[in-house]
Amino acid sequence: MTGTLSEDGWVVDKGDITDIIDEWDHRFLLEAGDPLVEAFEASGDMDGVVVLDHPPTAEVMGVLLEDRLLERLPDRVSAVSVSVRETAELCAGGV
Repeated sequence: MTGTLSEDGWVVDKGDITDIIDEWDHRFLLEAGDPLVEAFEASGDMDGVVVLDHPPTAEVMGVLLEDRLLERLPDRVSAVSVSVRETAELCAGGV
């Protein structure tokens, strides 16, 4: 996170970031049109699913998460960099 400090001495409260990330945590990330979306709908278990407009690659997830953070965090946040790791060797996003 890049931005100006609040009166409390931080750019953004970690809890605000965690709240946004938790919306995807421990859920199936599926692309719209994936047959699994229908299967989850039929089972009535859509609480565990996030449907994206694009494939849930690390690259897409990084861009979407950056956008979500910038939209929802305070205006004092001027830049966000996200890194999404697929494995110990493969990641996408900022450094």
